[in-house]
Amino acid sequence: MLRILVVEDDLLIATVLVSLLEDLGHEVCGQAVDAAGAVEEAAKSKPDMVLMDVRLAGGSSGEEAAAEVRRCFGIRSLFVSGNLIRDFVARTGALDPIGYLNKPVDRATLERTLRSLDHGRAS
Repeated sequence: MLRILVVEDDLLIATVLVSLLEDLGHEVCGQAVDAAGAVEEAAKSKPDMVLMDVRLAGGSSGEEAAAEVRRCFGIRSLFVSGNLIRDFVARTGALDPIGYLNKPVDRATLERTLRSLDHGRAS
């Protein structure tokens, strides 16, 4: 079981992601809608990972939030976007992301990604 922080500004998508994660047996230890909230929540909840939307509320950036969370707490992100572009993937490679998922998030792909991460932690 992973403790996961969900950072998503669309309430409906956030609700679906939380439901999927909980159905897969993981704990959603916090939620945020913008970059500042993501950093604050990561400091408070100390998740194993962050499920990070690319574009956040108030024009804030998931990329910047992920960079700050990684720098301050050593926590990696799994990026989620409706429009993943090659430039974004190339730019974020230095953040050592867990990976990238396209919206809508497919349950089987999410499960596979998290299972490999969870097994890697247990080793």
